[in-house]
Amino acid sequence: MIIADFLIRSLQQAVREYFFNSHAGLVNIAENYVGLPYEAVE
Repeated sequence: MIIADFLIRSLQQAVREYFFNSHAGLVNIAENYVGLPYEAVE
C-alpha cells in the first residue's frame, strides 16, 4: 500500500505541476472553466 500511495501522490504532483507551471496547462484550465453556453429551461 505504501508504494501505491507514493505513486498516486507523485502522479498528482506531476499533474498539478503541468497545469500550474505551463502555458498549455493554464489554457486548458481556462477553457474548461468557461464551459459551454446553454439555453434557459422554461
